[in-house]
Amino acid sequence: MKRIISLSALLLFAITSMAATITFTIGDFTYSTTTGSSTAKITKYNGAESYVSFPTSVYFEGTTYQITAIEGGYSGLMKDDPNIEELFIPLGISSLKQVTRDSKTLKTIVIEDGTINIDHPFTISSSATSINLNNIIVLSSCNFSSIELISNGSDIYLYNAGEIKVSYHEDLVSQNIHMYLFDKGDYNARPFGKERFDYLLSALQKSGKDISKITKIDLSSMNSTPGSNRVLFKFDNDNYNPSSELSPGAEVIISGTESYTAINRATTIIDKENYTAPQYNVLTNISYNRTNTYNWNSVCLPFDIKESYFVDSNNPNGYCKIYTVTAATNNKISLTRVETPESTVKAGTPCFIYSSKNDWDLNLSNVTISYNVAPETLVVDDNWAVIGSFSNETIGTGKYKLNSEGSEFGITNSNEATVTAFRCYIAPTSTRTNAPAQLSVNIEEEASITLVPNDAEPQKVKLYDLMGRPRKEGSKGFFIKSTR
Repeated sequence: MKRIISLSALLLFAITSMAATITFTIGDFTYSTTTGSSTAKITKYNGAESYVSFPTSVYFEGTTYQITAIEGGYSGLMKDDPNIEELFIPLGISSLKQVTRDSKTLKTIVIEDGTINIDHPFTISSSATSINLNNIIVLSSCNFSSIELISNGSDIYLYNAGEIKVSYHEDLVSQNIHMYLFDKGDYNARPFGKERFDYLLSALQKSGKDISKITKIDLSSMNSTPGSNRVLFKFDNDNYNPSSELSPGAEVIISGTESYTAINRATTIIDKENYTAPQYNVLTNISYNRTNTYNWNSVCLPFDIKESYFVDSNNPNGYCKIYTVTAATNNKISLTRVETPESTVKAGTPCFIYSSKNDWDLNLSNVTISYNVAPETLVVDDNWAVIGSFSNETIGTGKYKLNSEGSEFGITNSNEATVTAFRCYIAPTSTRTNAPAQLSVNIEEEASITLVPNDAEPQKVKLYDLMGRPRKEGSKGFFIKSTR
C-alpha cells in the first residue's frame, strides 16, 4: 500500500528541521546564534563608550558561545554613531561586515589577528569625506596589500604604510605589526608623526602588551614601502624623540641611518603636589623627598615601598617602620607592621610609617610606575575604610587623619577639611551612620592608643611612650594613655 504524506506535513517537517535563530542582548552587545551552535556573532553595539573592545565569548542560558564574527546590519553595528573613537577586534574574530556607517568620530581600529575576512566593514553614506579614520593597526604577521572602503559614490583606500617590528625582553620574541594609514586621495608622502606613534603604543598596551618591556621598535620598512602614495615614517617635530615613550635602553629605528635610544631618565615626585600617572608603564629612577617626618606619618605612594628603602649611613638597619591596618571594630583599628624589611607595600596602598628621622630622601633605581596606578580604598571589617590619595582634596567632616606633626590622629570637624597628596585617612563606611568622637588604635596587639579630635580639650591623664616609659603632658609623640 502506497503511503501518502500531505504537503502540510512536509512543510512542518522542513520548518522544524531548520535551526532557529536566537537573538539576545547582554550588557552593551546584541548577539545572534542558532540552535545547536557553539558560536555567535555580534550584531549590535548599544553602549556609548569612546573605546570599545569586543568580547571573545558570551554566556547565555547555560551555553558559552565563542564570538567569531562582527556583522552589523544595513545601518551598521553602531547605534546612532555614539562617538566611538577606537575599536579593538580581539583574536578569534574571523569576519567583519558593516561595522559602522558614516562615522564622524572613529579614528582607530586595532585588529589582534590579521587573518580576518574583511567584507566591506565600513558602509559609508554619500558624505564619504566625513569619515575620520586615521589608522588600522593589525597586531599580526598577516599582511594586507590594501583595504578598500566602499562608499555610495567613490572608493577610498587605506594605504599600506609598511611593517613595524616590535621586540620584547620579557619573552625574547618579536611581533610584526602592520599599520594602514587613512588617505583620501592625497598621494604626497606625509609624516607618520607622534600622534600615530602614540596610537601604536596605545594599541599594543590595550592588547595586553607591557610598554615598559619593549626593547626595540623597528620602523625602517615603512620608509621602503613601494609606490608614489607611500607614507613616510618621520616625525614632524625634530625635537621629538620617540624612544622617550619607552623604558631606558629601548631603541626606535627609523631607517638604516637614523635611530633613537631611550635614556635612563628620572622621575621626581614632588610631595604635596597632585600626581598624574604616566600614559604607559614606565621603568625609571624615582626621587621623592618628604620633610617633617619624625613620628607617625600617613603614606600612599604611586610606587612600591619597603622598609629596606629607608636606610642611610647613620641608620643601616633603617629609620622607618611600616604598618598597615589589618583589623577593626566599632571604635578601634589595629595596625600591624609589615613582616620583614623586604616585604613590599604595593603602589597605591595606604599605610602608616613611624620614622625616627626628620626627613626622607628616597632615590630608587629601575622602578616601574604603572600607567593605571591609583590610590586604593581598603575596607576593614565593614566599619572603616582606609583611603589613600595622590592629590590635595577636600574630604569633609567625620574623617580621621594625622596632624602635620604626626603626634595626633583626630577627627575632622569642617566641611573644608582636606587631605594632602601622598597621605591617607580613615573614614567610616556607608554601613555605619556616624563616626565616634574617639577612635582607639591598637599597634601589633601590644598597646592601645586613644586618638582624640584635633580641637579637643587636653585631658588630665597619665602618658607613656610606646616603650612604656612615663612622659610629661605636652610632650610630642604617639602615647599610651592611662595604662601601659
